[in-house]
Formats: sequence, C-alpha cells, structure tokens
Amino acid sequence: MMSVSGWRAFVVAVLGSSVIPPSLLSQADTSRIWISGVVLDPLRHPIEGAEIRIVAGNASTLSGPDGAFRFSTSRSSEVLLQVRRPGFQSQLLTLHESWKGTVLLEPGTYQLPDVQVTARYAKPVRYAGTTKYDDYFRRRRQGLGEFIDREEIDRRNPIHTTDILEGRPGIKVMQSVMTSTTLVAFARCNEYPPRINVYVDGHKLIPINGVVAGRTQSAFARSAKDPEIAGMVGEMLSRVNPAEVELMEIFRGPGELPPDFNDGNCGAVVIWTREGGR
Repeated sequence: MMSVSGWRAFVVAVLGSSVIPPSLLSQADTSRIWISGVVLDPLRHPIEGAEIRIVAGNASTLSGPDGAFRFSTSRSSEVLLQVRRPGFQSQLLTLHESWKGTVLLEPGTYQLPDVQVTARYAKPVRYAGTTKYDDYFRRRRQGLGEFIDREEIDRRNPIHTTDILEGRPGIKVMQSVMTSTTLVAFARCNEYPPRINVYVDGHKLIPINGVVAGRTQSAFARSAKDPEIAGMVGEMLSRVNPAEVELMEIFRGPGELPPDFNDGNCGAVVIWTREGGR
C-alpha cells in the first residue's frame, strides 16, 4: 500500500506532466517564432514539395501533399521568408512575429532573387495569400515613382481619393475657381489636355468626355475655358472611394513611367483596390 507522502508525490508528477505538455513548453520559448500555413495555386489546389525557407538562415521545410508546412526559426526584428517551387513564381515575404496563413504561388518562371536579399525585395506577409499586388511590389523594387500603402492612406484619412495626392513633390491638387472640379497636374506634364492616365486594378479608365492627348498648353491656364477637360484626371480619381484603395502608384513624368503604363502618355496614377473587405 502506498504511503501518504508517496501518493502526494505521484499526484504531483501526474498533474505536472498533464498541465504543461512538452509541446507547450517548446512554444513558450520566446526566442523563437513559429511559421505555418499552406501553399496553394491560383485554383486553390495544394502544392506539394514547395520549399519554405528563411533567407540568410538554415531553417527550412517542404510543403506536404496537402500543401501544409510548419517549422520554427530564431526570432529577430525582421524575418525574410522565401517560398519557391520549380514551375512557379517564388514569393519573398517579410514578417516580424509568428505567422499562420496561406501562400499563393502563380505558375511561371522559377525566379531567384538577387544574391543579397533585403527587406525591400519582399512584400508584407499579409499579402501572401494573393498575387494581385505582386506587380506593385515588383515596380516598387525598381525604385521609380512613388508608392503609397494602406497605412499611409489611413494616416491621411482622406475624404476624396485626390486628397491622397496632396502635398506630394511634383504634384498640384486644387479646386477650380469656376467650378467644383478638382484639378490634378504634374510638374513634368504640362500638356493640354493633361496626358495623365488613371488605372484601377490594371484597367485604364476613360475620361467621361472622351478627350485624349491634345494641345500643349498648361491645364491651369485653360481651366476657366474648359473646366471639364482640365479636371478630367480628378474626375477619374473621384470614381474611386478612398476607403477602397489598398495601394497606389504615382508616376510623375516620362522618366518614371514603366512599360506597363506607357502608351504615349506623360504620367499615371495606378490604384489597387482592397480585397475581401480588408
């Protein structure tokens, strides 16, 4: 028969092993973060054998038949996570803490980043589950133009989408003295009508009045005579609710325009709308 002291020791041992299992002890290690999720193709089919690795580290794993993966790595202020598989475009993500989510890979050329990879080559991990904004981050890496994210838009708390452009170098936003039209002009684009294209999710908007490139006279100088034409850029931007804007690109002259948005125009404003009610 077990003594009272022996029975107490047995109860403590049992409770101790059941209350704090080894898995919880390992997860309580604040020197490490856990990364887990699933790798999918655009049709939401799992991708097996994708390599998920920490850039400049030795932690890595492969996705299973269901596309799932899970591993841990040392905690740091910024962790670069690369997801790649032959036949797909690789994703380079930046995260700052433990993360669980979906990584979407588009079929395409297997791309490797430059030898020296830094955070500026990566996109925030919250965009891992979509490839909609990949071209935005690709052009941002090239360094031409101005790139605006949702955090900056929230800080500005704009009432109108044109408000996002106010106060930026090389851009002038003002109200017409004759009408309520908002005039938007770029310092390097003085053509009249203004040859500034507006794109929403990659689709070019058409001005209501159908005006295209024309005379080479300042838009502000002619605004009193043709307020609708002078304000056509502002009119196109007014069609988008600023609450629906996730990201924005601004190309203020021919020297900044990428081939994607160059059809003989002088400048461009590119808007990417939010997904999934974010």
